[in-house]
Amino acid sequence: MLLCSWPGGFPSPSLWWTGDLILPGREDLQTSAATLLLGEGLTSNNSLFKCIGSHQALKEATACSVRTYVPPAEPVCFAYVTNNQQYLMLSCSWDGGAPKALVWWEGPGGQSKGGEENSNILILRYGTAHSGLPYTCHAKHPLLVQTKTCRLTLEAPVLLTQRRVVSVYEGDDVQLTCSLRASYLPANEITWFNNQGMDVHSTSKYTVLRTSAWANLTVKDVHETLDSGEYRCSTSNAVGGTEINITLRVNRHPMPPNATLVSVQYNSQKRNEVDLEWQVENKEGSRLTGFILEHVWLSERPGRRDGSNASEEGQAERIGPAVWYRSIIQDPEARSHTIGRLTPTVTYQFRITSVNHRTVGHASAAKTPGTMSRETKCDETPFVKYEQNCYGLYLKIPCMSAAAFWSYFINFPRECVAGKLGAHPVVWTFFFP
Repeated sequence: MLLCSWPGGFPSPSLWWTGDLILPGREDLQTSAATLLLGEGLTSNNSLFKCIGSHQALKEATACSVRTYVPPAEPVCFAYVTNNQQYLMLSCSWDGGAPKALVWWEGPGGQSKGGEENSNILILRYGTAHSGLPYTCHAKHPLLVQTKTCRLTLEAPVLLTQRRVVSVYEGDDVQLTCSLRASYLPANEITWFNNQGMDVHSTSKYTVLRTSAWANLTVKDVHETLDSGEYRCSTSNAVGGTEINITLRVNRHPMPPNATLVSVQYNSQKRNEVDLEWQVENKEGSRLTGFILEHVWLSERPGRRDGSNASEEGQAERIGPAVWYRSIIQDPEARSHTIGRLTPTVTYQFRITSVNHRTVGHASAAKTPGTMSRETKCDETPFVKYEQNCYGLYLKIPCMSAAAFWSYFINFPRECVAGKLGAHPVVWTFFFP
């Protein structure tokens, strides 16, 4: 429809349309305003129409013209969210062309707006749009028979992750990933929740790195019981919300091979340092990262410290509750160690435990330095041979250094000699090369 008006004046002016498609003599004479109805598709593109007006007070007629043409491009649809996230706005435009095109929206569930020239915006409340269903904008121009359309299919955000189940060993740091698949509507910031359902922010335990398209959560120094479980990342947009669960499995390291103490000896007469040696069983596929050496006080001979009479030396006395003191050895290849700052008058026990990261193996049997087990017989005392002649009992000890001999002599089981000689006095004579 083309409209031509010439308001004012008296008497009213006369108006009529002429143009490419109006035959001479078929002009429709009207007053004040002239309307030309164009049939759909009957008007060619880029047609010229002229509105002519005359008035009794004027000698010559006056005119205005208009050219009709179809918009050069296609209809365009887009959506946006208001700043306060209360409304979702669907907008449709078909710019250019004359006269203006008529546009209107048609949506699912009755979410439509009637065909009005200014109804190019459809307003929806935030979160009420239908996910996955098309919203169609219809655009009609009088020069065209067919109606043109553009569509928007709105979807809730979709989250992706590299692995839905993540397995790590205790003590490691692990990264959980969460990314947003490309979608038309912008999504809110991705939020992480830990295995307790708590909103996660960057702390000494967690680190969150995020952009508009992804957010990664790093869990530090994981623990089997504290950190295993379901983690969740979540986000939403104007259509709806979504979340994805990621299972974190924290495994203990395999049991390390057992270690056994093979030698526990004082290394001097002062009895304040002990040399320990151990061996590790050869277990195929097992690993270890270190050892825990422990010692505990068993008893003390009080006469040793203050020089009281020797009859008190054999009286053992317990010293409080047993507390194992630890020494950490971080070298998995180590097979010996010296523990110092011991009290000479105290009887100790030592044991060793192998470690594989945070997995602790079985403790070895406890051993006391310089003493034999009760099952050891005197004739089985290592290195020593007894020989009897007319002068008495001799102890033959293999050649060794003076330091090694004193360590051996201090811990030598004197009850064995007493058993050989009875109540006879014993004179100890030593010869060194």
